[in-house]
Amino acid sequence: MGLSAYSLYAYDTAWLLAHAINAFFDQGGNISISNDSRLAALQGGSLHLDAMNIFNGGNLLHQNILQVNITGVTGKVKFNPDGNLIRPAYDVINVKDWLIIGLIILVYQLCLLKLFTQGLVIVPALVRNYTVLYGLAKRHRSPVDAWVFPNNGRHLRIRVPNRVGYCEFVSRVPGTDMFAGHCIDVFTAAINLLPYAVPHGDGAIWRWS
Repeated sequence: MGLSAYSLYAYDTAWLLAHAINAFFDQGGNISISNDSRLAALQGGSLHLDAMNIFNGGNLLHQNILQVNITGVTGKVKFNPDGNLIRPAYDVINVKDWLIIGLIILVYQLCLLKLFTQGLVIVPALVRNYTVLYGLAKRHRSPVDAWVFPNNGRHLRIRVPNRVGYCEFVSRVPGTDMFAGHCIDVFTAAINLLPYAVPHGDGAIWRWS
């Protein structure tokens, strides 16, 4: 499967559960199960849900999971009051070839993967107080020509959907013509890593629709 945001999450999840279970036992918790009376009404079904048991210490373990505060390979592992992970990680995917070219882990942090024929190599470097993994994906067909300089005076134009769902990825800032979100953070981080300027609009000229 290779390295991805999911494999990094799986590694951090193991440590997350280890810390939560350790706290669970320190608080006097024990492993015990019992029948759930609420499932008795489902007796006789083909799924046999009435045979399922529940973990009696589930509420305490759940609270310990929400209180875990560690630093893993994906960054800070901590939950907000709503139970959502703070600063989650996402894969950055080249949609055309379905090639994972990097990970966005923390806010304004872009991690690019360095791919070679002999395997995957991660090269860390410190830039502006956060870790960036520089890389170049070698293609099986032809190399990627990244050295394209703007010379026609036109700015890069990107169409952004103005939707009511998944606003954390991209959404219009109320009262302005600007957009914000994880997608904007990835774009900004990638532009900042380039060794040349890429003129692009800021929403002031090309209005949203």
